[in-house]
Amino acid sequence: MSRGEADPIADTEIIKEFLKMYNIPYEKGDSVLRSAEWVYETESNMKEGHVIGSKLINPIYEKAQKTRKTNVEEHDGVTIRRKEHKEIPQEIKVITLSKVENPIIKEEHFEKVKKMVEDKKLEQGLHKGDTVENEKLLPSKDGSKWDFEIKKEQAVVQKDGVSPTYKDYDKTKTQYIMKLKFDYTYGDQK
Repeated sequence: MSRGEADPIADTEIIKEFLKMYNIPYEKGDSVLRSAEWVYETESNMKEGHVIGSKLINPIYEKAQKTRKTNVEEHDGVTIRRKEHKEIPQEIKVITLSKVENPIIKEEHFEKVKKMVEDKKLEQGLHKGDTVENEKLLPSKDGSKWDFEIKKEQAVVQKDGVSPTYKDYDKTKTQYIMKLKFDYTYGDQK
């Protein structure tokens, strides 16, 4: 279904639920939500990636059209144009997502390096060309909480008294930020 074929009433309910999920009101006093930024975050490392979550931030409100002025009255096929205008209360009938801007992508890279030989005395005794091997206990690849596997790391000492290092933590956090713009259709209050 294309955007133009969507049922506007269904759109209104979907948009209201979406905003409610993020605790962003579409009406605030005499104002309505005009735009907000939707942030979708992911995190990945060399082996896997996962979704951190999403949030709606930076809501911008503008004055709502709560009344309309008219001097026209319709009565069983008779139109009367009054000299003076009167105000008719309005209410929101339809909310539409009028525009979704292309996402801005922000990436942050986090890295933590750890020494293979933590013991200072042992590290001082290392000589260039020595091979250091250690074992790490890692959760199994199937994701089981109680199942672990042993991973062996091996590296050659490059400088006397300096332990080789390995990446203990290496991940990229990515944020996709899309600006959402909203429009409202008003109708006379019943």
